[in-house]
Amino acid sequence: MRKKDIVIYKPCKDEANKIMFENELPYNIDIGKTCPNLEKLGKLKCSKKMGVAMLDINGRNVTLFENGKIVARKVKDKEDAQNILIEVLPMIRRII
Repeated sequence: MRKKDIVIYKPCKDEANKIMFENELPYNIDIGKTCPNLEKLGKLKCSKKMGVAMLDINGRNVTLFENGKIVARKVKDKEDAQNILIEVLPMIRRII
Protein backbone atom coordinates (compact mmCIF):
# COMPACT_ATOMS: atom_id res chain seq x y z
CA MET A 1 0.00 0.00 0.00
CA ARG A 2 1.31 3.44 -0.91
CA LYS A 3 1.32 6.11 1.78
CA LYS A 4 -1.08 8.33 -0.21
CA ASP A 5 -3.83 5.68 -0.41
CA ILE A 6 -7.05 6.18 1.51
CA VAL A 7 -7.48 3.54 4.19
CA ILE A 8 -11.09 2.70 4.92
CA TYR A 9 -12.33 1.02 8.08
CA LYS A 10 -15.85 -0.41 8.33
CA PRO A 11 -18.09 0.24 10.16
CA CYS A 12 -17.96 3.52 12.01
CA LYS A 13 -18.48 2.65 15.69
CA ASP A 14 -20.80 5.53 16.52
CA GLU A 15 -22.96 5.54 13.38
CA ALA A 16 -24.70 2.59 11.69
CA ASN A 17 -24.20 2.25 7.91
CA LYS A 18 -21.33 4.75 7.96
CA ILE A 19 -17.61 4.21 7.58
CA MET A 20 -14.46 6.07 8.49
CA PHE A 21 -11.34 6.75 6.49
CA GLU A 22 -7.79 7.64 7.38
CA ASN A 23 -5.14 9.25 5.21
CA GLU A 24 -1.63 10.45 6.00
CA LEU A 25 -0.20 13.41 4.13
CA PRO A 26 3.52 13.41 3.27
CA TYR A 27 4.00 16.64 5.25
CA ASN A 28 3.14 18.21 8.62
CA ILE A 29 0.20 20.58 8.98
CA ASP A 30 0.47 24.10 10.43
CA ILE A 31 -2.69 23.98 12.57
CA GLY A 32 -2.48 27.69 13.46
CA LYS A 33 -2.54 28.77 9.82
CA THR A 34 -4.95 26.04 8.66
CA CYS A 35 -7.76 26.63 11.17
CA PRO A 36 -8.86 30.06 9.85
CA ASN A 37 -9.24 28.49 6.39
CA LEU A 38 -11.23 25.51 7.71
CA GLU A 39 -13.79 27.82 9.37
CA LYS A 40 -15.22 28.39 5.87
CA LEU A 41 -16.19 24.71 5.57
CA GLY A 42 -18.13 24.03 8.78
CA LYS A 43 -18.18 23.99 12.56
CA LEU A 44 -14.59 23.94 13.82
CA LYS A 45 -12.64 23.29 17.01
CA CYS A 46 -8.89 23.88 16.98
CA SER A 47 -6.06 23.45 19.43
CA LYS A 48 -2.71 24.70 18.21
CA LYS A 49 -1.17 23.52 21.50
CA MET A 50 -2.44 19.94 20.97
CA GLY A 51 -1.81 20.07 17.20
CA VAL A 52 -5.34 19.10 16.18
CA ALA A 53 -8.29 20.54 14.26
CA MET A 54 -11.76 18.98 14.40
CA LEU A 55 -14.22 19.94 11.70
CA ASP A 56 -17.88 19.07 11.18
CA ILE A 57 -18.91 19.19 7.50
CA ASN A 58 -22.57 18.28 6.96
CA GLY A 59 -22.61 15.71 9.77
CA ARG A 60 -19.24 14.20 8.83
CA ASN A 61 -16.44 14.61 11.35
CA VAL A 62 -12.97 15.38 10.01
CA THR A 63 -9.95 15.48 12.32
CA LEU A 64 -6.59 16.83 11.14
CA PHE A 65 -3.43 16.23 13.12
CA GLU A 66 -0.22 18.25 12.98
CA ASN A 67 1.69 15.13 11.85
CA GLY A 68 -0.34 15.07 8.60
CA LYS A 69 -2.89 12.44 9.54
CA ILE A 70 -6.51 13.02 8.49
CA VAL A 71 -9.39 10.95 9.87
CA ALA A 72 -13.00 11.34 8.70
CA ARG A 73 -15.93 9.62 10.39
CA LYS A 74 -19.53 9.12 9.30
CA VAL A 75 -18.74 9.10 5.57
CA LYS A 76 -21.00 7.10 3.23
CA ASP A 77 -18.40 5.47 1.01
CA LYS A 78 -14.97 5.91 -0.59
CA GLU A 79 -16.30 8.53 -3.03
CA ASP A 80 -17.72 10.57 -0.14
CA ALA A 81 -14.32 10.35 1.61
CA GLN A 82 -12.56 11.56 -1.54
CA ASN A 83 -14.99 14.48 -1.87
CA ILE A 84 -14.21 15.50 1.72
CA LEU A 85 -10.49 15.44 0.92
CA ILE A 86 -11.09 17.60 -2.16
CA GLU A 87 -12.78 20.19 0.08
CA VAL A 88 -10.25 20.06 2.92
CA LEU A 89 -6.87 19.73 1.17
CA PRO A 90 -6.78 23.22 -0.43
CA MET A 91 -7.38 24.73 3.03
CA ILE A 92 -4.36 23.05 4.64
CA ARG A 93 -1.17 24.99 5.25
CA ARG A 94 2.08 23.07 5.61
CA ILE A 95 4.82 23.49 8.17
CA ILE A 96 7.83 24.64 6.17
